[in-house]
Amino acid sequence: LHQLRFLRKGSLINCYLSAAATISAHEFSDARIACAKAIALVLVTDDFLDVGASKEELENLISLVEKWDHHQKVEFY
Repeated sequence: LHQLRFLRKGSLINCYLSAAATISAHEFSDARIACAKAIALVLVTDDFLDVGASKEELENLISLVEKWDHHQKVEFY
């Protein structure tokens, strides 16, 4: 992630701190990590859309999100 020049300074630390403040019990460390990763993914995507993407890339991403079938049932094991 350090190679992404458009990423906000300190945003990854803030992702973990936000997750740690929300999920503070020590037995939920996996949940904190998952939450921090989800927040980081949203921030990186937001920064990419704001700064690093061309118009064609933005249109392609919007098209992919619109096609996304969020009702698909997937079983996890």
